[in-house]
Amino acid sequence: MSEAEAGTAPIPAPGDGAENGVGGAAPGPQRRGAPAQGRRSEDNTAASPGGGGRFYCDVHRTGKNGEGFRITFTTDGVSFRHVDSFADVPAREGDAVFVDTLPLQHTDGVIELLRRGVEVYYLRRLTLISRKREELRLPKTERGDIKALMAIDQKWF
Repeated sequence: MSEAEAGTAPIPAPGDGAENGVGGAAPGPQRRGAPAQGRRSEDNTAASPGGGGRFYCDVHRTGKNGEGFRITFTTDGVSFRHVDSFADVPAREGDAVFVDTLPLQHTDGVIELLRRGVEVYYLRRLTLISRKREELRLPKTERGDIKALMAIDQKWF
């Protein structure tokens, strides 16, 4: 069986020119391009091979009894849509979803997003929303919360 069939390559012996960069294996990755999936690019945003869209979601209680939750989301801060489950958010592979909180009832929807290849980030400190909302003088509504969420630095997710 030859080396090519076995999938092996000879190791260069000392003095074969491998010390001074002539021949031998390359010192690193051969391809330069976009950062690998799951890594962060230089501007601290998630690298996204396919999509790259960002969805900002506000999860809020419905009705006076507060039994259910409703999700309001946007990509641009201008047009807002409502869904009942994270699985209904039209995010694709490579997109990122930023959420203020993850209620236990919505974990299955978030798992579905993760299976689709969507990156999901949730806010580590909820008090930042109210601070940012006051700073920007936004109303205490779902839209105001989402705009405040969009203004929060990415390191808090």
